[in-house]
Amino acid sequence: MASIEDKRNSPFNSFLIDDPTPNNSRITITNEESPTICISCQQDLRLCPSKILACLHSVCMQCLDKQKNCFYLGTIYTCSACSHKSRSDTICDNLFATEETDTSGLSPHCSNCEEGNMADWYCNNCADWLCTQCKNAHSRVRITKDHIVTQKSAEEARQIRGIPSDTEKLLCQIHKEELARNFCQDCQILTCDECQITLHKNHRYLFIDEALLNQKTNLQSLVTKVRDIRLMLNKIQTTRNQQKSDIDQTEHQVIDDIKLFGINMIAEISKACKQLINDTSTICDQARTQFTEKNTRFEQYLQNIDHSLDFVSEALTTGSKTALLTSNRVMSKRLDHLLHQNAIWSKPVNPFQLTFSPYDPKNIRSTITSLGTLVQNGKKKINNNRSIFMEEQTNGIDPRKLNKYTSQLTTTDKSEHDIQPAILLDTSDDFCAVCRCGGELVCCDECPRVYHVDCHVPSLNEVSMNDKWKCGLCCEINNSTGPLKRKHDDTTDKLPSVEKQICEKLILQMYTHPSSAPFHQPVPADCIGYHKIITRPMDLRTIKEKIKSYGNMSEFLADVRLMFQNCSTFNRPESEIGKSGRTLSKAFEEWLEKYYLNSQIPIPDRTNKRKKTSIQMIDHVS
Repeated sequence: MASIEDKRNSPFNSFLIDDPTPNNSRITITNEESPTICISCQQDLRLCPSKILACLHSVCMQCLDKQKNCFYLGTIYTCSACSHKSRSDTICDNLFATEETDTSGLSPHCSNCEEGNMADWYCNNCADWLCTQCKNAHSRVRITKDHIVTQKSAEEARQIRGIPSDTEKLLCQIHKEELARNFCQDCQILTCDECQITLHKNHRYLFIDEALLNQKTNLQSLVTKVRDIRLMLNKIQTTRNQQKSDIDQTEHQVIDDIKLFGINMIAEISKACKQLINDTSTICDQARTQFTEKNTRFEQYLQNIDHSLDFVSEALTTGSKTALLTSNRVMSKRLDHLLHQNAIWSKPVNPFQLTFSPYDPKNIRSTITSLGTLVQNGKKKINNNRSIFMEEQTNGIDPRKLNKYTSQLTTTDKSEHDIQPAILLDTSDDFCAVCRCGGELVCCDECPRVYHVDCHVPSLNEVSMNDKWKCGLCCEINNSTGPLKRKHDDTTDKLPSVEKQICEKLILQMYTHPSSAPFHQPVPADCIGYHKIITRPMDLRTIKEKIKSYGNMSEFLADVRLMFQNCSTFNRPESEIGKSGRTLSKAFEEWLEKYYLNSQIPIPDRTNKRKKTSIQMIDHVS
């Protein structure tokens, strides 16, 4: 029970879903979001009229009026549970709350599979309800292959399960006395025979039982796909929930690393200070030794002078004439020697000077910052969101072009106390403009867009990168190669230079458009029904790869318009992908006219206009 309560408090509290293990993979709607309970006031909708919003939440009419917002485009209703905005034409009556019959009797669940799929097949021998998959498996098993398995309608299901039949007849809204037995496929409403002949003439229609079977089959297929996606998202949800603890753990780890780095830095600084102290002691010891030696010789010189003066003075006053004349030469030579030595010792003594010159305190902050950086998702950051230039080369690209939040610190010619740093902050995006992913990105110097080397059109491995680089969307189309200069001239190109520039710019423009995501890659081969309907698939990646093989501009335009034609053929007009295709197609035609007008060359005729078919399929990438 604890695990179930945790899931109810999760962001996906509309459902309870576990891993695909026995008896735990069933998606269940909580009581608070039941079709018979108002999502706002929680009252029983079986007692009052109600509506179903586009988000499939049920709401009473009183609460619906409170959620009403009028705009110039129409009336919008905002769901109080999920904040989804629903137009008035996307809201329908909540007939689930007005029916008295138990819904479990109308739609039995499969008694064999663990997913609890809706069952419309019944085995007379086993008395079990089976879904389509279990029915096929039931027919293949040797023990049960001879059993009689038949498909049952809703009325037959009521009879088998002993549930009273619904006696209420569906009457036409226009012809009150006529029974609504038809379903108009074009208008998506129930009609009587009279309406089908008059108001819905030439419309496609089915009998109500046949329409119900088709709709149930379609909804069961969609439910299976959504359930598979939900199971996959459940694992992603577990990973995302783990992300918070990973952030906390990473924070503690990085803080510990920084502290350890600080301790090591303090230890290294201490070692450096101790070395400076030892060097100071050595220098002073050497100076002290030299001073002692010189001072000893100086004291000896003074003693020699005093002795010589005393001796000569004594000889002059008390010595005989013979002794004075005999030693005169020795005494004169000694005194002359002392006079010559005076030139050495009478020089001024240079004072001993030793000072410590520390690092400029004004540069300590930048020096400390350069000792270590923080790396987040491949980007190196430093304090105050300032960045450093990378020394590495990436795919031959100048590292200054990489999106590393590059900044520059400059000083002005002012006084020492009036130096102001000028910081140039990087305003580039954090994700590639094409694939919307991070990593090693190249920045455009004209716009905030950034690109992977291979995402840009043409690939940045094929062009030369200047100090002032501009992306393909910022370059002007001209007869010269312009800023996107190729490293090697490709002689295999069939398109003229100007037309090739237009094609590349149109492809890059479509890649970066918000509605182009469904068209980036080819449709997978396992897409049900797509390759039976679409015989010539086309996508942006294929067009990008064929850019060198186009003989003229008309071939390029034919493939682009074929891509949009495939989209409108396979997808419903009101589907999200259908709307994206129309939006991107309209933008493409505007870009095409603009670039051809700027380049002053004629626009090729549209050679790929085809008649639209009425085939409408489930939403998928075209």
